[in-house]
Amino acid sequence: MAQQTGSFSHTGLTPQRWLAAVGFYLAVGVWIIVPGCWTVAQAFKQPRDVHSLRWIPWLEYQPTLASWRETLADPQLRRTLRNSVIVSVGATTLALLLGCPAAYALARFRLRPLGAEDTLLVFLSQRFLPPVVVAVPLALMAQRVGLYDRLVALIVVHTAFVLPLVVLITRSAFLDVPPELEQAARLDGCTMVGAFVRVALPLAAPGVAAAGLIAFGFSWNEFVAALMLTQYRAQTLPLFVASSEDTWGLDMGRVAVRCLIAVLPPLAAGVAVQRFFIRGLTLGAVKG
Repeated sequence: MAQQTGSFSHTGLTPQRWLAAVGFYLAVGVWIIVPGCWTVAQAFKQPRDVHSLRWIPWLEYQPTLASWRETLADPQLRRTLRNSVIVSVGATTLALLLGCPAAYALARFRLRPLGAEDTLLVFLSQRFLPPVVVAVPLALMAQRVGLYDRLVALIVVHTAFVLPLVVLITRSAFLDVPPELEQAARLDGCTMVGAFVRVALPLAAPGVAAAGLIAFGFSWNEFVAALMLTQYRAQTLPLFVASSEDTWGLDMGRVAVRCLIAVLPPLAAGVAVQRFFIRGLTLGAVKG
């Protein structure tokens, strides 16, 4: 007992707090893992088994690829998947092109009359509004200018949605870059733009990668704007996932397959930039 008490005191936790921490992490693990396992199981079940609590394939139920074949053969999947890739990549690229210079200016210059911090708050203020508040005005504006059910409208709207996040994250990355390096580049003949492109931007690359990944994820999962600004041609993958109901009701097998397909691209992007992601999010977190 004395040895156990000593181990708890070494970690700085009492037994009660240690048990509470273990219980919390177990609850979070169950909250994350169980829905994923349920989705994977539903994707391989036959319609008669989707509402049963059967988890073990070949023992409790006979797995089938019927839902996968039906979904992959649907031409709407290819169209919405292509639209989601175009919109997400386009919005992320445009947000980075606009957000990185803005973040650099907020990190390096004294802005008047608001100042850098207040200007950043102005950028973030539009994220305080629920997207549904601006969905109807945006739909009316898109119809007026002839961009309703067009990918261009979605790219512009998604860019406006993710731009504040890009500015916030990349500003922290630029704050972590020593200004002396840019001053040395200026002494060597670089212009201000050259110092930004050749010195500051490469050093802040992990933060830019993290901002791009987060912007891509937000754009990929966005539902309200796609619902209000599209009708058929420009529909994205979240709308395709939500349209799994037919005359017979909600087909849980198709819902599960579509959800798994929708998860794969952002998951692959996260794995591709994983080594930049953690470092990019922690840039500027510690000073001194």
